[in-house]
Amino acid sequence: MSKSKYIIKQETDYICDFHYGSMALKSHLPEYKTCSLLNHLLNIELHKIPDLAVWHPSQIHIYFPFFLFEDPVSKISVYLISNSGFEDVKLETDHEHTLFQDIPKKYNMFGKKSTSVFPVKDLNIDYYLILKHPRDDKIINDFVDVLGTRNFIQAVSVEASEYVKHHDQLLYEIELSLSEKNSMKNRDLRRRKEMLKKKETKKNSEIFTKKYYNI
Repeated sequence: MSKSKYIIKQETDYICDFHYGSMALKSHLPEYKTCSLLNHLLNIELHKIPDLAVWHPSQIHIYFPFFLFEDPVSKISVYLISNSGFEDVKLETDHEHTLFQDIPKKYNMFGKKSTSVFPVKDLNIDYYLILKHPRDDKIINDFVDVLGTRNFIQAVSVEASEYVKHHDQLLYEIELSLSEKNSMKNRDLRRRKEMLKKKETKKNSEIFTKKYYNI
């Protein structure tokens, strides 16, 4: 099997020297089953994280299911993004919903319709798999070998596809989203540490007061 037509390689992070290998996938399985099967086949541990928000040309954010695996030892990350998403619909808690209320409009990351974030004429996929790795193309080639022999999940040829020209923009959206999530996570961790430190200080102060002033 010719592997090159299934893989988009793009060096985008020269400072950290990371490379990206990307694959378009077809799968008729539900998201959680697709994720579980990929974990089994590729020996990884993808897990659900907050949806990936991507800006649509109609000036709205579209949210796509997003799964992540990170290995701190090998520095390898795997991203799995569904090609199907929805706009953010805020439901008011005091609003009484009926049987005939509007259903959120469905969008595609890549597709032929105007509802697609990245319009393409020649590609119909279900998932987008990205491998972020430190100079190790063998891993993405191994992924192609495994997925090329399966019936439920199949790699789609992206050779000479319009899909290729949108690749950098999607990678930018993904890394920006993950960077924001990590910033929020670090901020929350700092707040928790500060709260614990204040509690510990208060506790020590109370112990000192009781011990020396017999209160």
